[in-house]
Amino acid sequence: MNSSSTSADPARSFLSVDTARAAILDSLSPLCGWEKVAVRAALGRVLRTDVIAPYNV
Repeated sequence: MNSSSTSADPARSFLSVDTARAAILDSLSPLCGWEKVAVRAALGRVLRTDVIAPYNV
Protein backbone atom coordinates (compact mmCIF):
# COMPACT_ATOMS: atom_id res chain seq x y z
CA MET A 1 0.00 0.00 0.00
CA ASN A 2 1.28 3.44 -0.86
CA SER A 3 1.58 5.45 2.36
CA SER A 4 1.90 8.78 0.55
CA SER A 5 -1.67 8.53 -0.75
CA THR A 6 -3.06 7.94 2.74
CA SER A 7 -0.94 10.54 4.53
CA ALA A 8 -1.98 13.53 2.40
CA ASP A 9 -4.08 16.06 4.29
CA PRO A 10 -7.56 16.01 2.70
CA ALA A 11 -8.42 19.35 4.31
CA ARG A 12 -6.05 21.10 1.91
CA SER A 13 -8.53 20.54 -0.92
CA PHE A 14 -11.46 22.06 1.00
CA LEU A 15 -12.69 25.58 0.29
CA SER A 16 -13.08 28.11 3.03
CA VAL A 17 -16.64 29.17 3.82
CA ASP A 18 -16.00 32.65 2.41
CA THR A 19 -14.51 31.25 -0.81
CA ALA A 20 -17.38 28.78 -1.26
CA ARG A 21 -19.98 31.48 -0.56
CA ALA A 22 -18.33 33.82 -3.07
CA ALA A 23 -18.27 31.07 -5.71
CA ILE A 24 -21.96 30.33 -5.17
CA LEU A 25 -22.96 34.00 -5.28
CA ASP A 26 -20.88 34.57 -8.43
CA SER A 27 -22.71 31.74 -10.19
CA LEU A 28 -26.18 33.12 -9.43
CA SER A 29 -28.08 35.33 -11.81
CA PRO A 30 -31.42 37.06 -11.33
CA LEU A 31 -34.50 35.67 -13.00
CA CYS A 32 -35.60 37.76 -15.95
CA GLY A 33 -39.25 38.25 -16.62
CA TRP A 34 -42.26 36.50 -15.20
CA GLU A 35 -45.33 34.68 -16.39
CA LYS A 36 -48.79 34.14 -14.98
CA VAL A 37 -49.73 30.48 -14.64
CA ALA A 38 -52.57 28.54 -13.06
CA VAL A 39 -52.03 27.27 -9.52
CA ARG A 40 -51.95 23.65 -10.72
CA ALA A 41 -49.17 24.51 -13.18
CA ALA A 42 -47.13 26.37 -10.55
CA LEU A 43 -45.76 23.31 -8.74
CA GLY A 44 -41.99 23.66 -8.32
CA ARG A 45 -41.91 27.31 -9.35
CA VAL A 46 -40.82 30.41 -7.44
CA LEU A 47 -43.46 32.99 -6.55
CA ARG A 48 -42.98 36.57 -7.66
CA THR A 49 -45.55 37.91 -5.20
CA ASP A 50 -47.60 36.63 -2.29
CA VAL A 51 -50.65 34.52 -3.02
CA ILE A 52 -53.73 36.00 -1.35
CA ALA A 53 -56.96 34.03 -1.14
CA PRO A 54 -60.07 36.00 -2.13
CA TYR A 55 -61.83 34.57 0.95
CA ASN A 56 -60.79 33.17 4.34
CA VAL A 57 -59.59 29.60 4.13
